[in-house]
Amino acid sequence: MMLFLPYALIGTFGYIVYRAKPDAQYAVQEVVGPEVLSYEDESTAHDKTYRYSVAAVGPDDAQGIESPGVTATADAKGPDVRWINPPKGARFVSRKMSVTVGFDERVAKSSIADGLISLRLNGRNIAGNFEQVNRRTFTFDPRSRLKKNKTYRVFVRSFADKLGNRGSSFSSSFST
Repeated sequence: MMLFLPYALIGTFGYIVYRAKPDAQYAVQEVVGPEVLSYEDESTAHDKTYRYSVAAVGPDDAQGIESPGVTATADAKGPDVRWINPPKGARFVSRKMSVTVGFDERVAKSSIADGLISLRLNGRNIAGNFEQVNRRTFTFDPRSRLKKNKTYRVFVRSFADKLGNRGSSFSSSFST
């Protein structure tokens, strides 16, 4: 989690960075020098909310007034597949079926490209169109009907979120 410190104050010898979990008292997270303009908290847990405050320290080690608190939620992982349709292991799927994939968080526009979702039969890619439904949902629509009584594999490459965190790749299979 990245925190931007206030502009450098004349006579400041450093900053005290405070952190608290919701409904808890602030505690000193770290003391940093006056040249530090941003602070990255590497000891957060994914999807947990924290409150931060910063105070300047003078030459006599006296602490200035604490900044107003800022709340932030840690994001340490990328988008992962939450659901897929047809479901993993589905049987007797319609031969006209499109594959739809839903993610647990928004996907960054910069990581969206053709080929991120692929459908294969016997190791060969099936031609189709990749489409974004919304920031968390994507569809692969085969150009032709699927073959009867065959097992298809779906591969989803790793997507990134707006912070550049990449999720896990994913695979699934279904039968017509």
